[in-house]
Amino acid sequence: MRGYLSFILVFISVLLLLSLLRLYDASYSMDLSKAVAAERTYAVQMNVKESVIEVARQGALGGFSDYDAAHDIRLCKHCPDSFCSALPGSANQCDSAKCMACFREADARAGAIDKAVSGVHSLNNHIFDSDFEVGIGDPSIEVFLEADSFAKNGFRLGSARFTDALLVFVDSGKFAISSTAEMPEVVMTYDVAGDSGGGG
Repeated sequence: MRGYLSFILVFISVLLLLSLLRLYDASYSMDLSKAVAAERTYAVQMNVKESVIEVARQGALGGFSDYDAAHDIRLCKHCPDSFCSALPGSANQCDSAKCMACFREADARAGAIDKAVSGVHSLNNHIFDSDFEVGIGDPSIEVFLEADSFAKNGFRLGSARFTDALLVFVDSGKFAISSTAEMPEVVMTYDVAGDSGGGG
């Protein structure tokens, strides 16, 4: 009888030990799963942030370049605000068609901003990770032109920056995780050739 009780006690102890090991294993697996989910969420956020900076940088440069190529500051003399002449045949005779092609700093900045913003918006349709849904807030971007005597119209794109922190939303139903991250104000500079010197 004593041997039977001892066997029962040992058997119960083994069962308890196995149960504890299974609980520990389940807990460990759960912790590991959470760690993997957190790591993937962070990776997606970083990927989004890098993409936002790059498309904004390229967009601003492309928008400015397109405007710069289609306009000429020398044609501004044909505009009323540049005191064009109503006399036929004069060098600065008023001409609405030529005036439309006048290079204006404000319009050049607006062209750069529009393309940068539309580039950031386009990322909302990009799949960064099939297990995550990504949303990007509305960017507020400012660009600055710098005088350049070698440029066609006397200006080049100097820098662009996000004037407000940009929100990046990352959500995953699979991992039951939702995260919102703020992208700090980033300044993107351009060298004389027009390429970016980086963001910071």
